[in-house]
Amino acid sequence: MIGVNEIDPADNYVFITGMDNDYSTLASRRVQANAIFLDGTMDTITIDAVNSKNLESAWTDGNNATINSWFTYTVNSSDVYTVSLVNSPIGSGSAGQYRTGATYDEKIDDENIDLPGDDRTGNPYDYVYGNDDSVYLTVSIREIQTADNVKARVIDDVESVTVGVDNTSIEVYDQADAVANVDTPLSSTLTVSGESYGVYTLYDDDAYVIAAVVVGDDGGTSSNYVYVHSKDNSVVESYDKTTELWTWTREGPGQRPGGRAEEVNDVEMSYLEDMDQYKWYRVTYNAAGEVKNVTSFQNTVGTLLAGDNALMDSDFTDWYGRCYIQQPSASGPCGYHRHHRGSRSLR
Repeated sequence: MIGVNEIDPADNYVFITGMDNDYSTLASRRVQANAIFLDGTMDTITIDAVNSKNLESAWTDGNNATINSWFTYTVNSSDVYTVSLVNSPIGSGSAGQYRTGATYDEKIDDENIDLPGDDRTGNPYDYVYGNDDSVYLTVSIREIQTADNVKARVIDDVESVTVGVDNTSIEVYDQADAVANVDTPLSSTLTVSGESYGVYTLYDDDAYVIAAVVVGDDGGTSSNYVYVHSKDNSVVESYDKTTELWTWTREGPGQRPGGRAEEVNDVEMSYLEDMDQYKWYRVTYNAAGEVKNVTSFQNTVGTLLAGDNALMDSDFTDWYGRCYIQQPSASGPCGYHRHHRGSRSLR
């Protein structure tokens, strides 16, 4: 007999972003799922599809790559999870969930504490409210190919975790904003089946926000465009046995000339090591100034990836264009002497 850990499902919630199977095979097997926990941990978990409840109801858009739903859970001693879909709308349950619509792009902060909880007119949960205990998880998205000529925009990483609406400042991405800010965009000729955008709110029967997964821009994180001059052998790697964390530093990409970038994680894989000399990148940093994500802006020197032109505006184009197109080398005008729109040169 497999033991079950003593975890009350009413107090334990997990956000499932996607699963590895279509529902036709769920009833006879365990499945792998991508999960986000309330502390911001993102992990792959194993779900008992036989005893879990309402998994099929989460296939709202017919795509298992974008489940994007809240569940309660228990977990046994073999780390197999049994989950149950949280009600939407709340009904007579102790918790409910709601996803904002395609055009919702409001801000979440201490002056904007309410979120939609139910789209039925006059319902007591039409709005729910953040408090000191509400957890806000800001996430990024990327495109993956799910079938021949088909792609999905999936949640791929937790950028930040904030507890308390008074400590929160997040610009929500509606559907159009999410598309414009997607990491690693695939060919526009692929058909989109499954999207991630807006706010996925979990709330209790007192109309308070328990947690919200937000596709958006957290004021506690920042992005910069950088041009890499340094070689990858300039990266220094270290490991702390006490914290079990890896740290990488790379000379050059600091907040000013002669500075450096730092990356910390527990998986022994580094974005900084993978950045090629003489190429442009968009680098995202967390509130501590550590590298969280890196997205390439070109596949070959002087060749923009599809869609990158849309990221240029009048305040950035001239400097970007001159450095990027005319300077695919270690010398020349592409330096730190111009600082438009958060751009940097990685020497």
